[in-house]
Amino acid sequence: MNNKVRTFFAAGIFLLSVACFGQEPTIIPKPVQLERGEGHFTIDKGTSLIFPQGNKDLQAAAAYLTAAIHTVSGIRLSQQAKGGKRISLRLAKTAGIGEEGYLLQVAPSAITITANTKAGIFYGIQTLLQTLPAIRTNAPLLVPIMRVKDYPRFAWRGMHLDVSRHFFSPELVKQYIDLMAAYKMNTFHWHLSDDQGWRIEIKNYPKLTSVGAWRVDQNDKVWGDRPQAKEGEKPTYGGYYTQEQIKEIVRYAAARSITIVPELDVPGHSAAAIAAYPALSCAQKSQLPMTGGNYTGVSSNLCPGNDSVYTFLQTVYSELMSLFPSPYIHVGGDEVDKTAWKGCPKCQARMKKERLKNEEELQSYFIRRMEKIINAKERKMIGWDEILEGGLAPSATVMSWRGEAGGIEAAKMGHNVVMTPGN
Repeated sequence: MNNKVRTFFAAGIFLLSVACFGQEPTIIPKPVQLERGEGHFTIDKGTSLIFPQGNKDLQAAAAYLTAAIHTVSGIRLSQQAKGGKRISLRLAKTAGIGEEGYLLQVAPSAITITANTKAGIFYGIQTLLQTLPAIRTNAPLLVPIMRVKDYPRFAWRGMHLDVSRHFFSPELVKQYIDLMAAYKMNTFHWHLSDDQGWRIEIKNYPKLTSVGAWRVDQNDKVWGDRPQAKEGEKPTYGGYYTQEQIKEIVRYAAARSITIVPELDVPGHSAAAIAAYPALSCAQKSQLPMTGGNYTGVSSNLCPGNDSVYTFLQTVYSELMSLFPSPYIHVGGDEVDKTAWKGCPKCQARMKKERLKNEEELQSYFIRRMEKIINAKERKMIGWDEILEGGLAPSATVMSWRGEAGGIEAAKMGHNVVMTPGN
């Protein structure tokens, strides 16, 4: 490289640095207000982390921040004030930021995060961490001088994870939660059952996991083209979460200001549960969990005319709610093929007894009974927008996935709505 090239290269680096210096920090989601100043706060071995030592919430937040900075830099913040540079965490009544908002103030010798709640402190920490390198570095940790005022637009900021079609280990679920936390999401919708696998230990019904959690491995085939497994084929793909693992993941999420909303999908998408307990279906025939997206010849719906189904669901959901403190419990309710119900004597007898005009109203009857099970534990039921068909349960929340129309309809009826349109 000759001297002219070296000079040109160095000049380019300098100009790039000057250009980047004046830019706003890249913070996701974009804050409500951000005022950029000149200069930086440098995090180094002399930086102290200050917070009220008797406050357990701030103690946990401080431990989280300390670990994150150590991971990216090797620097371990001191929790003893040394009179030098400091990062302070403060819980104080602050107007204009709500329950989850925060103020982040960065000066040359001090960083202060102020919030009304521990959630606000946590989100302020996430903004601070977004100004630092994403990977391990030996370079100085420079936080731009700035003032940030931020609060969320939406109360429900969520992600969904389907662990039935593909099983994710507890470690990977925690990584997923970490990514959610980094972007200030607060609701983890955990899809724990479907036709292809039942993923949560239910102590009163052990076959749900000994049988329903395992399917014949056809991962070498396209999802929609996988043939249904035959009797005698050995199920080798799957897994499930023990109740102790569930409790640990719930604690892990809560420490990151994330509520886990569990979903057990009923009355449809229940082939794995039916594989474990065939009497739950109208056909009451033995089958294996589905291997993919091919529904031919498989019973995937529970029988709403069978009283023993509600006994099963009462027990299962009671165990579920003992593990998840979420105010919302998701029952699914989507994509129910009602063909089997039309030919089922128990379903038709139920319709006659309850004076239901059609199978859509039979599904609504089923969902209303589910809501009573959930409300009895002082929880709120949520379901996919198909639960509108046949009449919406009295206090149900609708998750609108087939476009926006279902959510709009439910909102006009005075129901809470979560918009998740697939279009």
